[in-house]
Amino acid sequence: TMKSGISFNKPEYDTHAISTMDALFVEGTWNSQIIDEIQPINGEEILQGRSDFSAFVGTDLVSILRRNSIESIVIVGFMSNVCILETARDAGEKIPGLKVIVCKDGCAAKTKEEHESTMDISLPVYGCDIMTCAEVEKLFRSKQMAHANHLTNESSLNINSNGNNSDAHADQFTDEGYLNIDANGNNSDARPRILAIHGAKSNNEVTRLQLENLGITDDSHDITYLTGPEEVEEGDPDIVGLIRGPYYSWLKDAGNDQGHIILSGVYSILKEVSIYGPFDGVYGFSSGAAMAVLAAGIATDAPLRDAIALYEEELLGRKSRTRGGFNHSRRSTMFHRRRRSTVFHQGSIETGDIVRHPFKFIILACTATPFSDFAELRRCAGLPVTEDHHNFSTIPSFHIIGIEDPFKAKSEAYASLFKNRRVMYIPGGHGVGREQRSDNDLKRNLNTFITYQGNPPPKVVEANFKQMSDITNVALLPHVQVALVHINESKLLPSCNLKGGGATILSLLEEWPADRAFLREARIGDASKCTTYGDVLQFICGGKGDLRRLNVKPGEVVAYGAPPGGGACPALAFLSIGAQTSAAPLAPDAGRL
Repeated sequence: TMKSGISFNKPEYDTHAISTMDALFVEGTWNSQIIDEIQPINGEEILQGRSDFSAFVGTDLVSILRRNSIESIVIVGFMSNVCILETARDAGEKIPGLKVIVCKDGCAAKTKEEHESTMDISLPVYGCDIMTCAEVEKLFRSKQMAHANHLTNESSLNINSNGNNSDAHADQFTDEGYLNIDANGNNSDARPRILAIHGAKSNNEVTRLQLENLGITDDSHDITYLTGPEEVEEGDPDIVGLIRGPYYSWLKDAGNDQGHIILSGVYSILKEVSIYGPFDGVYGFSSGAAMAVLAAGIATDAPLRDAIALYEEELLGRKSRTRGGFNHSRRSTMFHRRRRSTVFHQGSIETGDIVRHPFKFIILACTATPFSDFAELRRCAGLPVTEDHHNFSTIPSFHIIGIEDPFKAKSEAYASLFKNRRVMYIPGGHGVGREQRSDNDLKRNLNTFITYQGNPPPKVVEANFKQMSDITNVALLPHVQVALVHINESKLLPSCNLKGGGATILSLLEEWPADRAFLREARIGDASKCTTYGDVLQFICGGKGDLRRLNVKPGEVVAYGAPPGGGACPALAFLSIGAQTSAAPLAPDAGRL
């Protein structure tokens, strides 16, 4: 409810202070209810997650308008000089060319002067057409547009989207007159369609900022933001104070109903796909990424399909009809829109013949959950754990992992579930921050991944090699922790001919005098205090660096953690391991060893 003692009419009430929005329109209270005259009907959009004065902030309004090829909107609501003005201004900035009509007798402000100033001066500056409600109604009637009426009511943010009707074509009015769109409301610009899923104790505004930091914006992508099913009282400490609530989660830290919550999250994702799909890909952060992984495997995961079908039957209170794909034939109260999804192959959940995945690619950032691994997540959801459920080889994946993320190991474990994977490391911890905006390498690779939907691009960008010596040229790929080395064979010693198989670490060490300095401290002037070539050979062959002394057997996999800080110790560790094993650093695409 409204704050005690606060009134819109009091002089001290600052309508432009965001703090005054606290407790004004709280979900579930009387002043957030939609009045009877404009109650939504089936098929109309209700925007949620709004976190500022503008209806575009924290919501997927841009995607809704673009997805339905809307070129004109009508705005009514309260207050004229705050929410109406901010929404109208954002509309023109976010969707250039959008026709914005504001009904002057359908809006109000704190005072008559503020209202009239906004209508007569401020709004026309942003190119808005000011009309009366009667004039707009007459326009609708004259154009026979009752079923394509797109009104934005600022008190409820209720947008009529009946124009997206699978049974009939819809007309939208434009500057020139009519615009005919196809029955499915398909967008002609063919921009990548992405379902975006936030992390724990977060919301859609955080996800929007993350995607902007990665170069994924509403200007070039059709993004739908999905809110988690669990509203939480407090947001993540890293975002509280920067991003307004409410905040949501996909999982709980503890509790006996975890399995039900997991299935609820997966159902929310699949329902979004069924209603608004098909999507090209999905982006998930933290626990939202884990939920995306679980949902992405629905086509080949019969136990999960069975569990979701049972969950839906319980939710709807009646037996589901699943003919023709995932709930294609049902007209449930939860599936308000009549547009059919093409994301699933014709088939039945019950017979298990759904063969297409809901996403063509998947982007996971800083994947983490309260569970130890993906297997525990499945067990908690009441699902069996087998190798078949850990392999998403047909879905290309892109993994963004923070080098200092405390959940780095979990992110890498989830990446290992995918055969066709691309991994890139970013500086910092558990987050996708503004510093990624200047990471052109990351943004370029991610854009290529999205553009080609995880498939290899037609042309591979050559690595930028730099000459390190007369013999070697090196190209560093820091995000995948790989150094590519080209060797000038003509400069090698005769015994180290590459084609003859003699170019090994040991053969190179053996070519030099045993007493010659190999490593020494640059700050020490005494050249006799050094590690010689003979010392290194002895360390590797029979010394403490000999893997046989650690009972390492032929054919076994060896992994090691290099000592931090650089210097002689990491160098000797690398030489020792590399001299005795088949070197297998991460490949440039980090998709295989």
